[in-house]
Amino acid sequence: LMSARENDFGTEAIDELMSAMENENIVMIFAGYNNEDMDKFISSNPGLFRRITHHFIFENYSPSELAQIFLLKVNASGFRLASPIHDNPSALTKMLLQYTTREQRERMNGGLCDHLLRNAKRHLDQRLTIDASVDDLLTYTEDDLIRAMRDLPTPPPMIVTTSTAAQHASDSGGGGIVVSSATRRFLG
Repeated sequence: LMSARENDFGTEAIDELMSAMENENIVMIFAGYNNEDMDKFISSNPGLFRRITHHFIFENYSPSELAQIFLLKVNASGFRLASPIHDNPSALTKMLLQYTTREQRERMNGGLCDHLLRNAKRHLDQRLTIDASVDDLLTYTEDDLIRAMRDLPTPPPMIVTTSTAAQHASDSGGGGIVVSSATRRFLG
């Protein structure tokens, strides 16, 4: 909404949002990463900041939370994990710490689990033969997961400015939600 291109209607859109925030009893949610881009959006119009009264910052998932999310996704998909990682979040957490980078975990956050599941399925399919048992068809091995983790993409380098460096150092850049002043009576 804030680029300076010639045919960009971002300023007009922000003006319309502000008008609605002032004149109507509505709730608006502005969601984005807690970084310089969100700061630019909020400061793009001096009146926008004063109309937004609630900020909610959600931290990135920890490796153990990512392991639990992955286990839920595996179980929901009808597949299972072989021992020793079967229903063992701590073993999976150790694997995530060993075979993924901090940058991958932080920048991909919960999306890492979706990538990991797709990659594990691909490695399962490559490993199986035509005469595999039904149990083998539905079971990810530790090797499938290690290979899947090694195949995770490397996030592109972050463009670091003074603001984003300080933010990254303080909270590792979790997602943020900004809510308009219309929510005051609902949220306090």
